[in-house]
Amino acid sequence: MHVKELDFGSLEALRQELIGRLSLQPAALNQFFDESTGSFKSNPLKPNGHISTSSTATCIVSLVTSGQWRDTDWSSRSVDLAGRLLGGGWITSGLPPKNVYTTAFVLEAVDVLAFEVSSSGPRPQPGFDGFLADENSRQLLDEACSILQASLEDGSARIGDYPPSAYITQLALRVLKRRGVLTQRIAESVEKWAWSELARQLALILAKSKTADYFQLAYAAVMLGGFDEPGRASPEQRLLLDAAIDQLFIAQLDDGTWPRSAPLFDIKGVGSSYCYEYEMLCQLLHERNLEERLLRHLGGLQRAYNALTSSA
Repeated sequence: MHVKELDFGSLEALRQELIGRLSLQPAALNQFFDESTGSFKSNPLKPNGHISTSSTATCIVSLVTSGQWRDTDWSSRSVDLAGRLLGGGWITSGLPPKNVYTTAFVLEAVDVLAFEVSSSGPRPQPGFDGFLADENSRQLLDEACSILQASLEDGSARIGDYPPSAYITQLALRVLKRRGVLTQRIAESVEKWAWSELARQLALILAKSKTADYFQLAYAAVMLGGFDEPGRASPEQRLLLDAAIDQLFIAQLDDGTWPRSAPLFDIKGVGSSYCYEYEMLCQLLHERNLEERLLRHLGGLQRAYNALTSSA
């Protein structure tokens, strides 16, 4: 894919369409809103009263990032919602309490809400959670950070007996980065694992293995993009990162989606949980150090956008 696949007229038309779609976000999410808890459900047909942590965090982050949260009626309940999330036991049905996946989403949602309430900068900084200043809340925040740090001690995070997940690793990593509590030792350990996983996935792709996982490849690339300070990566590493992004879009299916990821974990009574294109593309597009590489694949990004809007 090359930039020339989309001329300036097509790019402008796509930009205007994206702006129009974005304006519809609050109304679209309203059907998932649970008035009783101030949170968001994963399915509008689910009964009220139970907080879906990952769905709530995803909706909050999307609304805050787009600058729309503070203009909704929901924003008046930010402090109450943050308290509910923090004190809710950090549970996802079928998973152990306070697992890395649920804990990371709780902390991300609380941090973003805290930022909206108490900060005017581009992103939260350490010490920004003054609106949860009671001792119990601070102990819970410290505990959540400790859980995420412990999950990355070996460089990657996982759930139970499942293999290490680049998706869950990147989730824990970005939350620790946002909080300013990512230690140098953990950062180095994650970076080492991410390079190893990226190389492993490229080898599986070259071997045409059915076990190749393009979501693992994408999330490893996102993490490495975040570590790629100017002049830090070797020429060979930069070539590997180029190849990873290229292979990701070579593997894109005709309908604009990607082959399904390996399971992340099982949810009792529901089945296996997998990665979704929406989340993967959000993280890819948010990593500024990958922008130049993604510009070579604007056609693929448009096909992904068309696939997501057609299935919405």
